[in-house]
Amino acid sequence: MNAVRVEPGQNLLDLAVQHYGTVEQVLSLALANGLSPTQALVAGEEVSVGLPVNRAVASLYAVNGIKPATAITQAEELQTISDEGVEFWAIEEDFIIS
Repeated sequence: MNAVRVEPGQNLLDLAVQHYGTVEQVLSLALANGLSPTQALVAGEEVSVGLPVNRAVASLYAVNGIKPATAITQAEELQTISDEGVEFWAIEEDFIIS
């Protein structure tokens, strides 16, 4: 196993795709590191990874320097929520019945 440093915004799903070439290894990655699959990671933290399962994908990420970072904080999530959509519409105000 190799130790890799977590980049800002990365979660275990990102690391599984980047180093194993598939998200299907997220459970193995979590177990090997004593983590929950949904646990938030800290930038700079070291995580142990094994050999790639899908070498083509893992190689594509490595050769092109792709480091996915899809984690979203609760503060960022709250910023994306707006008062739009059916659950916020008021009948005869925003939601016109014909």
